[in-house]
Amino acid sequence: MTDSEMPDIVCDVDLHQEDGNTYVPNAWIEDEEITFAEQGLLVFLASFPLGRVIRPVDQRRPHPDDPPLVEMVESLKTAGYLVPDTTVDKVRYCLVHPDRLGPLPVFDPEGAL
Repeated sequence: MTDSEMPDIVCDVDLHQEDGNTYVPNAWIEDEEITFAEQGLLVFLASFPLGRVIRPVDQRRPHPDDPPLVEMVESLKTAGYLVPDTTVDKVRYCLVHPDRLGPLPVFDPEGAL
């Protein structure tokens, strides 16, 4: 697969968003199974609302020094962040919180995550 053949990705994780900010779990930032560049792509994908289909044109935002997008997506698949979407007939992936990292933190409206 090349960057031009990238499949759609569906944001299937509901992270708290407020005032234009997305609250990403510390476990994602501290995950040693993915690189800094892959963490950046992960945060970018997670910034979309739950259920949003992120088309390949939306995914093309890597830094010029980053590895090819297709390599970063493969790494996120291996690390458990992207899983095949079985609800459609075409190839696309769902962005999820990997089971190996435990549950997502619960947002506390009093200000603590």
